[in-house]
Amino acid sequence: MGFWPLGKDRNSKKAQEHPLADTPMPDSAGSPSATELRKQGNALLAQGNLEQAGLSYRAATLADPRNAAAFISLGYVLCEQRRFEEALPALEQAVRIDPSQVDAHFMLSTLAQDLGDMDLAISHLREVLRLRPDFDFMTQASYEAQYEKTIARYEAILGIDPRNARAHWGLGFASLLLGDYERGWKEWEWRFPAGPSASRPGATQSLWLGKETIAGKTILLHAEYGYGDTLQFCRYAADVAARSAKVLLQVQRGLGDVLSGLAAGVQVLEDGEPLPAFDVHCPLMSLPLALGLHTSEIITPRTPYLRAAPERILRWRDRMDRLGMPASPRIGIVCSGNPAHQRDNQRSIPMSRFLQALPGDMKVVCLQPELREADAATLEADGRVITLNQEIANFADTAALISTLDLVITVDTSTAHLAGALGKPVWILLPYAPDWRWLLKREDSPWYPSARLFRQERSDDWSAPLDRVRNALTRMREHSTPARSG
Repeated sequence: MGFWPLGKDRNSKKAQEHPLADTPMPDSAGSPSATELRKQGNALLAQGNLEQAGLSYRAATLADPRNAAAFISLGYVLCEQRRFEEALPALEQAVRIDPSQVDAHFMLSTLAQDLGDMDLAISHLREVLRLRPDFDFMTQASYEAQYEKTIARYEAILGIDPRNARAHWGLGFASLLLGDYERGWKEWEWRFPAGPSASRPGATQSLWLGKETIAGKTILLHAEYGYGDTLQFCRYAADVAARSAKVLLQVQRGLGDVLSGLAAGVQVLEDGEPLPAFDVHCPLMSLPLALGLHTSEIITPRTPYLRAAPERILRWRDRMDRLGMPASPRIGIVCSGNPAHQRDNQRSIPMSRFLQALPGDMKVVCLQPELREADAATLEADGRVITLNQEIANFADTAALISTLDLVITVDTSTAHLAGALGKPVWILLPYAPDWRWLLKREDSPWYPSARLFRQERSDDWSAPLDRVRNALTRMREHSTPARSG
């Protein structure tokens, strides 16, 4: 929701009446209850049957005209059907019945914003914040995929509550996605709930954000989120070391080996290893702000900034030869990431669907160290895919294996960042609402010059990007020559 171009006459008498006032009431004898009708509507909605779901919700409001949840469900479906003049009074009826309905207030604020009535939108946003100060606006934004509108909403929230950390963080996400790095990096600091001036967890030393000289000092750079974030932002450790500082780079377990040769003056430590004394610290994802990187030209890295160990590359190349992989093209695939990721359902693809992008009998190697049960069954039945998950011990192994390949095809997970950091050609499949680092409406990436992006054209529909991958692979195989490094 959030992209509805509303109808007019919001303040008409019709909009103030019961939204179903002209609909005849059914006979009550033997009729299902409002609760039963809502459950029926929910099941139909899950099947994508908006028309029948709407009829069930409408019947629920007739069965119980004081059921606020039924009006909210009806309003949602009507919005999805772009029947905005009907949706508005249904949602207004919900908040008249129960003013504490947060979802109804949020939807009404979105409708008012699209109408251009920011005063009304802010009024409903106030209610959202009052009723649920921790309302997850960022998750809503990831489904809406209308970022200029999202930015206006965050600005409205900050007009109500200037220190709302979630709104600042969301504003940072949206700004970065739109390529506004100057604003984005500043607002991104609000990912720490207490705000950009707060001391980070686990560090009593001063936070460094570029204002003071660090020449002759020891600085701790520490990882924050997933492996991919660390692989993306570790590139800046060399820039920090160039300021005559000794750099301690603390990363997740499993990354130490592959990052060990990152740059002179950088000591890599994995979580759990004893930390030497240090003077100041900086989270890895705060380095673009600290280093003053505000344009896509500036963030373009000197790639590759990671290299696999030569002896590991030779070992994996020999393994590929013994497994009968064709000389060219040699391709690695990754169809899913961490299942615990909050957006896993948007970014991962079932292996059975992913393999439809492979033309004919093209052989590939699966780079995933862990396989989901359904994916493992798919691979066992598909003779085109070599699985090595029992042999891949860590990221250093994955890096060396990637270095023997001509191409990596992956969803948005850590392997995409590893291949990009190695300078290896990588095709990345992206959901309709992508993560901020991939920007919008482009097939390349300033972060990884070797990357090519394949985007969904519609939410939850992988057909178009997988078709484009299949066509590109067909052309590659027709004109392929080996281009492996090492």
